[in-house]
Amino acid sequence: GDDWTADIGNAITGVISTTSGAVDLTGCTLAAQMRADTEDVSVALELAASLGDDPTAGEVVLEAERADTADLDPCTYDVDIEVTFPGGEHLTYRPVDTDGNRIKILVEADVTR
Repeated sequence: GDDWTADIGNAITGVISTTSGAVDLTGCTLAAQMRADTEDVSVALELAASLGDDPTAGEVVLEAERADTADLDPCTYDVDIEVTFPGGEHLTYRPVDTDGNRIKILVEADVTR
């Protein structure tokens, strides 16, 4: 695999959002995982997750390094983003595109998209 960065904010209309609108991530901490299937309890890869340029608009950046992706099995992975809010509330978001389809990361031999 290669080093890569996925700007999830740009992939899903610029924000992590709910039906109520953008999720304000100011002061939040993030964790993200890739799984081979939505229902899979085992984590294929822990991703580095950080707030984007505008956390008030829900912007998130996910990153993985070559050393971490090299041993992944080629397939399409689901992504979960765990958000811990300043007050301690903990929620998990599963990113979707503008049509409501789960955003997935395609891992191919020697290529990650």
